Amino acid sequence: MNIWEILDISPTTDRKTIKKAYAAQSKIFHPEEKPEEFERLYQAYQEALAYAKNASLEHSESAAESLSQQKNSRQPEPSQQPDELQLPRDFPQQEDLPQPEDSPELLSYFANNQKRQQKLLDTFQKHWEETQSPYKNPQVLAWWRDYLSSEDFQDIRWDPRIVQFLTQNIDRKFYYGGDEMKLLFWDAYGFQEYEEAEREYQGDLQKLWKCLYQALEHQKKALLAAQQQLLYEKKQRFYQKLLVAGILFICLLIPMDILYKREGGRQYLIQYMKKQYPGTEFSSPRKTEKLASGKFRYTLHAFSHPELLITADVTYLENDRSYQVSEDYSPLLLEYYADQYGLACGKTEYGSYQRKQCGILYYPDMEKAGAFCETVSRMFREQEELNHLTPVGICGENLLFPHVLLQGGVYGFSFPEPQFYEPWTMDTDELETRLLEARMIYMFQYEPWNLTLQQYEKWGPAYEKLCEQWQEYKGTWYTIRRDGTDEILCQLYLPIYRYVNSYTRFGDYSLPNYIQEMTVGSAYYYLLGRGAKVTVNEDGSGFSVEFQGNTGHWGDEPAVTFHELDSWY
Repeated sequence: MNIWEILDISPTTDRKTIKKAYAAQSKIFHPEEKPEEFERLYQAYQEALAYAKNASLEHSESAAESLSQQKNSRQPEPSQQPDELQLPRDFPQQEDLPQPEDSPELLSYFANNQKRQQKLLDTFQKHWEETQSPYKNPQVLAWWRDYLSSEDFQDIRWDPRIVQFLTQNIDRKFYYGGDEMKLLFWDAYGFQEYEEAEREYQGDLQKLWKCLYQALEHQKKALLAAQQQLLYEKKQRFYQKLLVAGILFICLLIPMDILYKREGGRQYLIQYMKKQYPGTEFSSPRKTEKLASGKFRYTLHAFSHPELLITADVTYLENDRSYQVSEDYSPLLLEYYADQYGLACGKTEYGSYQRKQCGILYYPDMEKAGAFCETVSRMFREQEELNHLTPVGICGENLLFPHVLLQGGVYGFSFPEPQFYEPWTMDTDELETRLLEARMIYMFQYEPWNLTLQQYEKWGPAYEKLCEQWQEYKGTWYTIRRDGTDEILCQLYLPIYRYVNSYTRFGDYSLPNYIQEMTVGSAYYYLLGRGAKVTVNEDGSGFSVEFQGNTGHWGDEPAVTFHELDSWY
């Protein structure tokens, strides 16, 4: 067999490949187990290194003669070997190795290799002395793991001095708790784990095997204890599950109901958001707290707007075992874009049964309604994701009763419709027309004392025509004249509406109790028509009345009980 067959590689000049092959084969052929095979391996290794070095040199004829002269002048003598380097007795001696006449650099390499061997030993000794309790330092432990698997240590691990040194010092160095380091040395030497190996190793190598085998035994015991602990914990978990299953079986309805409310509500919320905002992806809802009446609060966010934290309340309805969702993504998204377009924004709730949170856009005054509606229409045209919002409330700023305008009136007497729109379905002119009409009705019914003469002239005829729709209510007409003249600007109908306020029970029968009310604006005209002295507050927040020695104040509430007005005429 040639050197390449012994190393089990193809011929090469790559020193790294040769060293890796030597390290791999040395794990198979231990010097004390198979000394003859190891001697052949070592000779092949040295010749391969010499071959690699010799092949990389480009010699001229003069260099060849110089090398021939060095052959005679550089024959090593035993006295010239470093005193500190003593090779194992089973290692081949230099005089026993082949002496190829045409490779003088090989002989020089042997001497250099002995120096390198001593340098590697010194390096090992240095790190050994500098490292204290390395198993307590993960970084040092990691360094030793890399070092013991390196070629530097592989080249010296079978050196008798290293083996003897480890045998004498490894227990003192790595005292109680240092099994991690011992196991690293165990892997580096490739010791066998079965008991018969104790008889296969000799001398200091057997002592080192025994030192390291103790760490392996400790590892096995620790692993066995961990397995027993896991088995114990597994049994405990089994018994706990068995106990829980028994409790669940006894109290099945209550836990299942709670689980259904919580998990079912979460899944319902996921489906609700997909349906309500198609095309928008949301994060998985995270439950933050449990509220009263079967309500759970979740938080989530849209991937397109992670800065908007959405809050969703999911209510479980006991009667029909269903869910109701109230979330604030619509007002959050509307506010996000309204700020970019310079629009004032707020939020409220919309609907009667399943109330939904929605945003509100505020217009500053009716003189600027056209510009406001144009900006709103442009915003909804340019931002398509706004087309999936809940209806948007539109209201004027600085109103006494903004909720009355938004909801379309008060209980028992309503506007034609509430002021919630889907602007993405409307053009600018349509939106402006409907806003102006709603604001006109609101001002006549709830803030007439703040109307100007120009508004009476502009809106009076249109409002008078609307009044004809309310004559089915009990009420009276009131005429608005131009100040100081008999010119009629318009006639207003002042309806008195009534609704059931409560019930009175007589035996088996219950009779309804009706309450009659007027809007605060109708009460304003009603008192003027009866000659009362009406004084409007300077800030326009209401008015006060003096009549036949009585004094009263109105404007805090949008509706006035009619019987309270009886004493004023």
